[in-house]
Amino acid sequence: MPEQKLISVVISNYNKKDCLRECLESVFKQTYPKIEVIVIDNGSEDGSCELIDKYDAVKVIRNRKNELFSKSQNMGIRASRGEYVLCLNNDVVLKEDFIEKLISKASFNNEMIGIFTGRVLSSDGRKIDSCGQLLSRSRKPIERGYGRREIELYQKREVVFGACGVAGMFKRDMLDEISINEEYFDEDFAIFFEDLDLNWRANNFGWKALYIPDAVCFHRRGTTTIFKIQVPLLKNFILPNIPHKLQAYFIRNRYLAVIKNDSIKKILFDLPFIVIYEIKIWLFVILFRPILFGSIFSYVYYFKRAFRKRKAIKNMLKYPK
Repeated sequence: MPEQKLISVVISNYNKKDCLRECLESVFKQTYPKIEVIVIDNGSEDGSCELIDKYDAVKVIRNRKNELFSKSQNMGIRASRGEYVLCLNNDVVLKEDFIEKLISKASFNNEMIGIFTGRVLSSDGRKIDSCGQLLSRSRKPIERGYGRREIELYQKREVVFGACGVAGMFKRDMLDEISINEEYFDEDFAIFFEDLDLNWRANNFGWKALYIPDAVCFHRRGTTTIFKIQVPLLKNFILPNIPHKLQAYFIRNRYLAVIKNDSIKKILFDLPFIVIYEIKIWLFVILFRPILFGSIFSYVYYFKRAFRKRKAIKNMLKYPK
């Protein structure tokens, strides 16, 4: 019997005490025994800190302010010791054998499998939330099966593009290889597309993602619908459903991910799909959120940083560690 590997579970939290309680309880009920748990609390004021203190086995990192997902997850990963790191949203509840199912496959697969994802269902278990992440030809992330009621779909264990950031497990060797300036998740992203960026970068380095259907968890997706768009071209478009203060992140980070990871050849090949999606974005901005034009000038700073990171990635690929 092979030696059990240590799994580090990293959870970011901000003012979600009730969600965090359910998440932690599901983690400590896991059938897989060799786990360390790290919670990064981003200045919560709802009693989350008092809740965390009740768990002696939890290592806590306390921030004075909300550092959002990317930075807080990086803090947790750096503080972790496991050979594999399971990054969790605080609104995820794991089935008791979730980690056991992931690690049983992780230990004996191709050494270039560096990302592991299971079947993520809605909180009530009636719909699919994600069965692995895909990269669309329009350059947006697609959660495979999202919203489908046929939860029995995707029964085959197979290679996919990546893992949804709500519950992805990563091999530490991979994280160390693809990190830039000691960042695993790009902290310029803060929130949105940070999981796509990591998945995309890992693929460019030759790493693969494995979908394991019998590893099941439940996600209470927290996006609140602001209003419904009636323009046919914008039907089923996610941007209107994102809180106003976060929409600029969504638009900006799409471009950062492309700058860092895409190629001119692939962009030209998929240009019609990309252009159609661009029209959707900017038609929405013009018609409903013209105030977002004021954010464009701040993009220049981040675009420059993205091009520098792209250069660093190219150098790393040319001269592997």
